[in-house]
Amino acid sequence: MERIQDLVYTHVQGGQFRWVTVSTLMLALGTILHL
Repeated sequence: MERIQDLVYTHVQGGQFRWVTVSTLMLALGTILHL
């Protein structure tokens, strides 16, 4: 349930937080591809 609250909180935060999430996902993808 905490996960859902975090998602809602992030959605309320707005655009800036979304960019952080996207950047993290891109870094994760890059790491996986390099492996």
